[in-house]
Amino acid sequence: MAKVFISHTSELDKYPEDRSFVQVAREVVARKSWVLVEMESFTAESQPAASVIRERIDACDVFVGIIGFKWGSPVRDHLPAQSYTEYEYAYAKERGKPRLMFLLAADATLPAEHARDEHGPAQDAFRSALMSDDSIVIREVKTADRLDGVLQDALDRVRKELGSSPAAAADQDSNRDDPPYGMIEPLLRAGKIIPFLGRAASLPVNHLEPVVAPRPTWSTLRSRLVGRLPSEQELSLSLAVNGSYPMGAPLQLATVAQYFEVRQGRDLLDESVTTLHAVASEPRPLHTFLAGLPENMLVVTTNFDDLLERAFAAAGKPYSLIVHSADPAVAPNVQFSPASDQALRLVDPALLEVDLAETSVIYKMHGSTGASEAPNRRFVITEDDWVDFLVRIADTTAIPNALSETLLSQHFLFLGYSLTDWNLRVLLSRLKGPADAAFTATNRRANRKRGWAISSGLTPLEREFWAARNVGAHDITLDDFVRGLAE
Repeated sequence: MAKVFISHTSELDKYPEDRSFVQVAREVVARKSWVLVEMESFTAESQPAASVIRERIDACDVFVGIIGFKWGSPVRDHLPAQSYTEYEYAYAKERGKPRLMFLLAADATLPAEHARDEHGPAQDAFRSALMSDDSIVIREVKTADRLDGVLQDALDRVRKELGSSPAAAADQDSNRDDPPYGMIEPLLRAGKIIPFLGRAASLPVNHLEPVVAPRPTWSTLRSRLVGRLPSEQELSLSLAVNGSYPMGAPLQLATVAQYFEVRQGRDLLDESVTTLHAVASEPRPLHTFLAGLPENMLVVTTNFDDLLERAFAAAGKPYSLIVHSADPAVAPNVQFSPASDQALRLVDPALLEVDLAETSVIYKMHGSTGASEAPNRRFVITEDDWVDFLVRIADTTAIPNALSETLLSQHFLFLGYSLTDWNLRVLLSRLKGPADAAFTATNRRANRKRGWAISSGLTPLEREFWAARNVGAHDITLDDFVRGLAE
């Protein structure tokens, strides 16, 4: 059974008081049936601390570091002076151990006594060194719940890389969170389930978010994005860097985009978003799988990219395209193309006619960076855009009437969403009403789910959120999900 060494400073075992960062890590390791090793078990040892650390790290398979803003105390019997977390990390690196490092976000809320100590500059230097080490897995976390999800995900990936012995394979199988492929796959093939594509659907499965403090330079961000699309955090950072967004202010995308619009103008904002998406990124396995399904289907996406359209085109699968624009000059109209080879035109959503018996439909709820959408290209991205979109949701003009019956009478498949996505919450607020309630009640009586959510690194809160909506949540990568459907 694999052993996990957890490195941390003492304050992270005390905060938050109800469930600390370190307690979360302990729970995740136990949940994965791995053996935990941490500094608390060393206090009774008679050996010098440095030698004990080396011995225990040598015996571990994975190194996990939870790094806050306090440097802590120096290692006994070791020069030059290093904190315990620095020394543990350096030795794990020397020994070639897989290192999963989780840095508290710069805007994480901490009591003053846990925020910094007299060695603050030394800890800043350590954190900066971690950010520049491309040989490790590094994530930024703001809350303990977030650590729960991303640590689960990281350990699952390491588990796959540690070996393929029968014992390791059996251990991995016992921790799988497989969706009910036997139910989902036939519904997909029959066109009786609606996929909703979130941000993770367009990102590589091994994508790691950048650390935001200190703020990276534009050249650093640009080098990260070669050949692939930006995540929400990378898009937010890019707009913050290019829009002179105040240092230390929250980096929520809608807030950053709003600031950029006020300072730089709306045209430059939409142009910047388009440019960041103008990369030679190939459709993901999920897009290719959906495009290869035999029956017509409705696919809803809140992503700006055109990977889905390109996958459909490559498969020769006809589709109609509906694109929402945040441009107030065209509201409440949507942009519509009855076929992929026809230009988009403005249509009143109440009068729009589409027939899923004739063709598939791709509905892009928040705009599109696709080359065919030159006119009225304006994305739902700023705070004002979200307010306007919520108003349209409330008065039922955001979703065309032609799609409403299908949306309220079919199963859902949420792919790559998390609770941090406002996209998801807005979607779910619209997918309510008598028809949806009746469909949900029928499925509950038959012990069937209203839908399923597939996302890597699910937190306990997210599981509760989905369960309350009769949606089965499964912690698995989208690539693994696609492979499971194909088997």
